[in-house]
Amino acid sequence: MGVVVPFRKPEKRKFKFTQITQTFGGVFETAYAEARENLLQQVDHRSFKDDYDGDFEAGVKEELYSKSVREKAIKPDFITAALYCMIVVQEAESRHISGDPTPYMNKGEKKRKPRRVLKGANLCTANCFFGIEGSEKSAREAYVVCGVKLYEEYYELTQKTFAKYMAENLRRVINFVDYCYRGLEYE
Repeated sequence: MGVVVPFRKPEKRKFKFTQITQTFGGVFETAYAEARENLLQQVDHRSFKDDYDGDFEAGVKEELYSKSVREKAIKPDFITAALYCMIVVQEAESRHISGDPTPYMNKGEKKRKPRRVLKGANLCTANCFFGIEGSEKSAREAYVVCGVKLYEEYYELTQKTFAKYMAENLRRVINFVDYCYRGLEYE
């Protein structure tokens, strides 16, 4: 007959909460820095690289970290999209940009110019913040749908990943950056 071998009790690993958060924080910092660097390499407009508000970026970064901790996941695509949206909002605010994005939706052109498509997509994003009286939901939704289409088209024309991330996350990113910008709740 066989011998009964007792199982060893597993060792209890003790992690201090600070060790876990430092590790998560380190990974977040790395992901944030990489997303920011990749975005700045893809965006060629000078003002997007130099002229944005550091306090606003710090607030967005803090909220991105809080969101990552709550969701227990770091999403570089969402980080990239949030950073780009933040830049578009600051650009629109400093230059008082708003207007009708429908001229940028013209698909009848044989050769679409990527810069024109991106301008239309950014205009849709900016209008979600500054171009709507009383933040009307139906108007905002129309701008989101238009922006998604334009960011998708821009991605097809240029293969720049930030445009793909904006198209995939635009509604959530607008709500998130709006929360950071105005202190409103996001989903």
